[in-house]
Amino acid sequence: MTGARTDKKFYFYAGLVLGTLALYWPVSHSPFTLFDDVDLISANPHINSGFSWANLLWAFQDIHSGNWLPLTWITHMLDCQLFGLNAGAHHLTSVGIHIANAVLLFEFLRYTTGAHWRSAMVAALFAWHPLHVESVAWAAERKDVLSAFFFFLTLLAYARYTQSGHTWQETSDKNSQTAMGNRHALLFYGLALIFFALGLMSKPMVVTLPFVLVLLDVWPLGRIPNKDGSRHPLKKLLVEKIPFFFLSFALCAMTFLAQRGAGAVIHIAWSSRLSNVPVAYVRYLSKTFWPADLAIYYPYVYDWSAATIAGCTLLLLLVSGLALGQIRQRAWLMAGWFWFLGTLFPVIGIVQAGMQSMADRYTYLPSIGLFIVIVWGVYDFSLRQPELRKHLPLVSGAALTGCLIATSVQLSYWQNNVKLFLHTVETTTDNYVALNSLGSALREIGREEDAIKVFRESIRIEPFYWPSQRNLALALLANRQPDEAFKQFEVVLQQLPADASLRYEISLYLLHYKRVEAAKRQLAAALQLDPAYRDAHELLGAIYLQQSNLDDAIPQFYAVLKINPQDAEAQLNLGLAMEKQGKFHDAVLHLREAARLAPGAREIKKTLQQILAAHPESDRSAVPAPNL
Repeated sequence: MTGARTDKKFYFYAGLVLGTLALYWPVSHSPFTLFDDVDLISANPHINSGFSWANLLWAFQDIHSGNWLPLTWITHMLDCQLFGLNAGAHHLTSVGIHIANAVLLFEFLRYTTGAHWRSAMVAALFAWHPLHVESVAWAAERKDVLSAFFFFLTLLAYARYTQSGHTWQETSDKNSQTAMGNRHALLFYGLALIFFALGLMSKPMVVTLPFVLVLLDVWPLGRIPNKDGSRHPLKKLLVEKIPFFFLSFALCAMTFLAQRGAGAVIHIAWSSRLSNVPVAYVRYLSKTFWPADLAIYYPYVYDWSAATIAGCTLLLLLVSGLALGQIRQRAWLMAGWFWFLGTLFPVIGIVQAGMQSMADRYTYLPSIGLFIVIVWGVYDFSLRQPELRKHLPLVSGAALTGCLIATSVQLSYWQNNVKLFLHTVETTTDNYVALNSLGSALREIGREEDAIKVFRESIRIEPFYWPSQRNLALALLANRQPDEAFKQFEVVLQQLPADASLRYEISLYLLHYKRVEAAKRQLAAALQLDPAYRDAHELLGAIYLQQSNLDDAIPQFYAVLKINPQDAEAQLNLGLAMEKQGKFHDAVLHLREAARLAPGAREIKKTLQQILAAHPESDRSAVPAPNL
């Protein structure tokens, strides 16, 4: 009998692993997306340079894009160390973690419920549902699959801990006859805490795990009440979760402060945010049951009708009431439904991070609750309708086949950035953010005129969206329309008047088109905003040097050295300026220092040799000592 169960488990594992790998294999040919992948991975020097002590310290110390994700950054570093910037290899790493998650989910449900087929069905829905394409096929969302991996390990460790029948407070009883079992329980309790901490270090989304543990105490672990009819004191069950809640609260506070500091927390009126909450929950429900028109970005909707808001709220209340009313007869309904509601709560929009109204990636863990409700619900219905039970394999097969087809179609949109964002534009309304990304994707393949049209459409929808304004200016420059481009840059500056880096960027384009005086004005403005802007000092000094305006050039180079005394380029420029002033000795001193700081720079050595050849008296170190 044990051998038969082992064989059954093997077939379930093999189906999950091979089926998911075959389904997601196309991502091995997909590029990095223009949403976040460039900023977070391919253009991030801390990531794309692979492992180093400096990069590891950055991973743990830096809050990048409003989040603290050290373990996620480390996995990206490992990918870059092994595969460079081969996007397909990065995607396959995420696929591998996703496969592991499906296996762990199956193992957790099988271990706690003993229901092999139902557990396998939930795991297969999780592995193959099209809503999860975003989390797996988007490299920047590695944090979803990685945090879920530790989430499932935490659940498994917690389940093993509960098998002792004791709470952790009781494990120190040295006189107990079950002392060995108690130590075993304490070990798994500690592992659960460690795995949870690792999950939080991968993505803050798992902060709701302590709440999930309370649900699991009801079902399937049966600790409230206990399976033997007795009850654990509720107080002890809550006390044992205090360390988990402490970790959650600490990371919630840290994440909120980090996102607010990074400007990721968007200030939207409370009325709009509260109105969006019930509607978003129902939209997630509908896309779980009928995953149509999935998009990488859903624009925020500010004007849901009162009827829509009331209807969605009523539906949520009715299902919640039904789930609570059935807690004794169908505890799985309560556990699954509130798993869905609770794990989705941090990203439902009470605190709005980003401008999206919802996101497919947010369903990666919450959807499991709905899958449990669906699978156990269908099984429960079949028990009351025996004549329908024989059709369960057919129904299950049809549902999984539908998921496989829908996921394959969704994955096809991730083949390139143009297809991805064109699909998003076609399946949403007034999506100026997706239009901006579509324009950038068109620019990548040289379709500048098409990109200009797309950027103009984005600006028509949202005139104050500065990324589209900036990208339109860049596309106009590439299309050889500099006059219109620089007018567009002025529009961008009206949106971002205090952005010193933008002014520096514009100055580079102005110089390319020989508009030197305009470039100088932008650089001067940038330095007024940020007096410690090294590159602006360097470029402005170089312009003055080229114009032989040495009195203005030299202070700029000294300002660079004040910011960074080890700047070889500033020393070189000072040497050139001193040479033009006829101060050959000072020129030699600065050029020698530049050569010391940049020993491989041949141009510096060549310039130094030319000055010494023309003015040997400038090298006082070569003057022979007096003959005493």
